Amino acid sequence: MIDRPVIFTKEQIYRFIASLAASGKAVIVISSEMQELIGVCHRILVMRNGEIAGEVSGSAMTEAEIVVHATGVSREVANAQI
Repeated sequence: MIDRPVIFTKEQIYRFIASLAASGKAVIVISSEMQELIGVCHRILVMRNGEIAGEVSGSAMTEAEIVVHATGVSREVANAQI
């Protein structure tokens, strides 16, 4: 687990994560930055109230879809807010 590393740039961390994933290792990324998650993850599990509220992957991996699961609002409301 890497928690807020201060001696590396984000680009260096992203390359490190990609190399771990390419070698077949599982990587857990915890972030509130949706674009960061979309950029580095193959699949996102969204938590709400301490439980998994949803999973997004592939073409469904959008900020609006993450907001739907994180907040419980409808897709229409999430799309209007993003």
